[in-house]
Amino acid sequence: MVDKRLFLPAPWVQDAERCRAAGVPQAEIRAQSTAELGLAMLAPARAAGHLQGQWVAGDDAYGMVPRLRDALDEAHWRYVLDVPQTTPVFTQPSAVAVPPWSGRGPKPTVPRLAPDAAPAQSVAQVAAALAAPAWREVTVAEGAQGPRPYAFVARRVWESRDGPPGRACWLLLRRNLDGSEPRYYLSNAPEDTPLQTLAQVAAARWTIETEFETAKGEVGLDEYEVRSWPGWHHHITLALLANAFLLTAQQAWGEKAAPDHAAPDQSRAARPLAPAHLDPGRSLALVDHHPRAQRAGQALPYQTASAPAA
Repeated sequence: MVDKRLFLPAPWVQDAERCRAAGVPQAEIRAQSTAELGLAMLAPARAAGHLQGQWVAGDDAYGMVPRLRDALDEAHWRYVLDVPQTTPVFTQPSAVAVPPWSGRGPKPTVPRLAPDAAPAQSVAQVAAALAAPAWREVTVAEGAQGPRPYAFVARRVWESRDGPPGRACWLLLRRNLDGSEPRYYLSNAPEDTPLQTLAQVAAARWTIETEFETAKGEVGLDEYEVRSWPGWHHHITLALLANAFLLTAQQAWGEKAAPDHAAPDQSRAARPLAPAHLDPGRSLALVDHHPRAQRAGQALPYQTASAPAA
């Protein structure tokens, strides 16, 4: 997690009095979709060195926006984005032509799909037309309960842009091994990209969502009971900082996510002692000030109930 943005619906942004009461900096904020906010966070994070990868994944709220896909492509990001099942694509090159002039009105200049060209199909229709042998089982990751295999197909298609075909891209199709829960993705990955790579990038969003759930449970990421712009940003900033600290501590202390984690049948290396110049009583002082220790000190002495008189 590298950045944050608060989504404000257009009626909110257009209500000057409401924004003023909540402390929203009106001169800097305009109505933006979640796709625009996501894109606005990528470039600064990359420039600051916080993002070393080159892939972008997202659900269909992002993938359904052609402007977002275009912007990612222009910025040299590779993406695998969910799209709705109704998304139209062309499965083969289709001819376009400028319609003939009827003799009245302005002459047409915008190319349209040629009358004899094959029409676009929805991604769901493309998936339904595939024979069973076209699907390949791919294990995308090792989950808490073992490998996570799905059935995948990748096909080169052409985007449909207001009717005519657009640029070539990958259509990635996924479903459970029993054929249930189909998912559809578009990707601008190079033509020689392996199916395994596309499948693993698409599945990476599950890891991201899991991290969100962990942050909600461990540091209260979603427990912001505030009604102001500064209050929300204060809470989210501290929650993200706490989450980053916990992740760093987990790796430094040799949990399973740490690269130097010893095998279960091997003993751990001895940990170095604290530097001599540190206060040897500091750890005890921290314990003394820990809320649990304070509560224990404030508790009344335990008393054994006396037996009732006969």
